[in-house]
Amino acid sequence: MSSLESMSDITPSSLSSKYTYRLVLKTIFERDDDGVGLFGERVVIGGWVKISKELKIKEKSDMQNLSPPLYSMLEVNDGSSVKNLQVLVDSKLESPEKVMPTGTCIVVEGILQKASTEGKHHIELLANKILHLGTVDKNEYLLTRRTLPLTVLRNYPHLQPRTAQMTSIMRMHNSAFTALRTFYQANGFLYVQVPIITDIDTRESDKKFHVIVATNEDQRKKEENAGEEEMSGNKEEDGYMESQDYFSELMHLTSSGHFHLQSQASALGNVYTYGPFFRPDPPYGIKSLAEMWKVETEMAFSQLEDAMDCAEDLLKFMCKWILEKCIEDVMFLSKPTATTLIEELQLVTSSSFKRISYRKLLEDMNAVSINEELGIVMEFGHVLIEGRLLMHVVTNIYKRPVIVYDHPKELKPFHVRLNDDGKTVASFDIFFPHVGFVLSGSQSEERLDTLISRIEEVGLRQEQLKWYLDLRKHGNTTHSGFSLKLDSLLLYAGGFKDLGDVAPFPKYHSDSESE
Repeated sequence: MSSLESMSDITPSSLSSKYTYRLVLKTIFERDDDGVGLFGERVVIGGWVKISKELKIKEKSDMQNLSPPLYSMLEVNDGSSVKNLQVLVDSKLESPEKVMPTGTCIVVEGILQKASTEGKHHIELLANKILHLGTVDKNEYLLTRRTLPLTVLRNYPHLQPRTAQMTSIMRMHNSAFTALRTFYQANGFLYVQVPIITDIDTRESDKKFHVIVATNEDQRKKEENAGEEEMSGNKEEDGYMESQDYFSELMHLTSSGHFHLQSQASALGNVYTYGPFFRPDPPYGIKSLAEMWKVETEMAFSQLEDAMDCAEDLLKFMCKWILEKCIEDVMFLSKPTATTLIEELQLVTSSSFKRISYRKLLEDMNAVSINEELGIVMEFGHVLIEGRLLMHVVTNIYKRPVIVYDHPKELKPFHVRLNDDGKTVASFDIFFPHVGFVLSGSQSEERLDTLISRIEEVGLRQEQLKWYLDLRKHGNTTHSGFSLKLDSLLLYAGGFKDLGDVAPFPKYHSDSESE
């Protein structure tokens, strides 16, 4: 806008945050004096209008004025904090029609002062200059409406980050990532990378995202044909050449970095990684997305108990960190759901996780089903789905996180260590109250002959896993590890029910819908 000053002409003040000319708002809110010591300071702030109203203020020196000046009272947020800064803009400086719509981006210079009205704000910025204004069309901009149901927002993932709920979740996500890195580094783990494109088949999923080459012309033709009611099915005719593999061998997007982590743990000891993993088909009875970010851990010279101990310690550490670093976000997210998220997180940090075998859990679930006449019978080999019975037992009977171990071998991948009974494997899953599954781990099969038998049992060829078998032939040792679904942990910490509400730009499974 020609009437606005160029932001390149702004001279940063002594209070400006690093790498910007503006004062990041959390700098004000995190002060011990709540910003009182900044009264009278001239600063530049920038953010987006969340709430606004018109206000008339009579100056003490002009009490005879029957028409006091009209101000736009804005609540501006820059994403650094759950709190908004109150900003007063004189209508002579800029018209209310331009600055008041929700979502307006504003950069303003002014003086920090005591709030001019009684209420939740005790500090405000009295604007002297409008340095930038990114207006919105309130008739078209979706978020000008004060409240929108989550089911509607899921259809607009590009706008989700602008909602207060998502900004809180993203700050918690940042805190959780910082926590896990702090935990691992303090305990001697090394961060390593694993490939996203792989030829390894861990049999953790029946389907895979196949890597092929598609030219722009291929994609254009495919999009044109997508509108037709009936597809010919002939890939050459519709221009989309699925046979054009990029690599000489069949490659797909990874669903697990487990094997590659074992390779690095065989030289480095304890390692971890964090990144995206993909599976086209949802795990039966478990909340999932086609793309999920997971933390994977692998420890050499360790067994099942070691992995369970590490997983429990990590989850406790992360929940404690979120409570300490994001308490205001946790409190904010508690309001719309009327849940006590602080108590839920404290439950994780203060209680010992209940450890129970798969068989014993089935006994407890069946006993509850009989007592409450639910008509559900769980038999050995049944998948533990996040259904009413399991959630009731975890949430209301055990009343704390639960580690379920020693699953039937048919329910776990071939590389999990076979127990002495020949029927179960050295695996474990962790379930949280209300949310369900958050973490899965196991001890890997280190016995070469047993591993080969399990490979043949599930119908794989040894040639497909030659390099993985090499790890067992040369310099072998015991291994254990686990995989944490970070989005599921945030689902618990934020009190949400759908993973699409905590994951930016969620990719749902094609055969499933958001709740």
